Amino acid sequence: MSGEARQVAAHEGAHGDDLVVRIGQLTRMLRESMRELGLDKEVEKAAEAIPDARARLNYVASMTEQAADRALNAVDRAQPLQNEIESRAESLDQQWQTWFENPMELDQARQLVEERGLSHVKVGLFDIDGVIRDVAGSYRRALQVTVEHYSGWQPTAADIDALKAEGCWNNDWDASLELLRRHGTDVPSRRELIEVFSGFYFGGDPEGDPAEWQGFIGDEPLLVTRAFFDELTRHDIRWGFVSGAEPPSARYVLKQRLALKDPPLIAMGDAPDKPDPTGLIRLAEQLAAGEVPRWIAYIGDTVADVHTVLNARKRRPELPWRSLSVAPPHVSDVATYHRQLQEAGADRIVGATLELLPMLLDGLTP
Repeated sequence: MSGEARQVAAHEGAHGDDLVVRIGQLTRMLRESMRELGLDKEVEKAAEAIPDARARLNYVASMTEQAADRALNAVDRAQPLQNEIESRAESLDQQWQTWFENPMELDQARQLVEERGLSHVKVGLFDIDGVIRDVAGSYRRALQVTVEHYSGWQPTAADIDALKAEGCWNNDWDASLELLRRHGTDVPSRRELIEVFSGFYFGGDPEGDPAEWQGFIGDEPLLVTRAFFDELTRHDIRWGFVSGAEPPSARYVLKQRLALKDPPLIAMGDAPDKPDPTGLIRLAEQLAAGEVPRWIAYIGDTVADVHTVLNARKRRPELPWRSLSVAPPHVSDVATYHRQLQEAGADRIVGATLELLPMLLDGLTP
């Protein structure tokens, strides 16, 4: 290599070394500047976040796919319902056209109007005493002997029926106190009377083992069987109980004697006493589960039960309330009792609870 070539090579080598040094200096300056500004930690965080971001994107994509699958499945399930609704709407439209061409009687028109909703929900709510079980020898007997305990006078079944017909003495404790007042007897405290009454009725601790009860509660013939409620369920009728009975007594007859599993129940203390409709409305709405039922029937045996339905209509007029009444087995003058229920406003009256089954299954048609 000539001397000139060696000088050029040396110059280029020195220039390359100087470039490396400058790059190194710039790198150190950049790192120090980032450290002073706190940017080095942010870069580290950004680098660490990249895998998380990717995972999140994968998660979003997975959830979107699942949501799409669920939406498509829902559409598949809803299609038959949509077809049924469309078919029923066409049928209803044809009925209306027929009515306009040839107007029908008022009862038929009312039924047509009631079919405006497409809900399949039907709700049957039952009183317990006098409807599910005969309490002539238990609650009513406890009422009689409790009054006799304080006054020496025992009211007759007719005396009790006359009081109950007033529609505001559904609670037997209050009825006992009222009979004592009307008889002119010194009235004990409510708490004292309840203890005496419960002693006759339960004959043991109300919250204790029912097997140890020795009171009148052991004399309560059933008026229905479990098969009655199984049949309601089989026909998609949602049912429950609204009663003034004490909770231990109500649970005993429903769960142990009828073997109903977790029956929907509003008992004494769960809501204001009938004829206040609060408990009835609450349980009806619970069973309807947000839908507007075709009908809500309350089956009772007293004027107070009828008034409870009438009060429910006033408070919730948009709901289709029905008052169905039966005469309890102890009634001797059934015709008079039925007339009292009818005058109170009952929609239907039958002789016994079991007679209601075909009526309920038939959809309460006239």
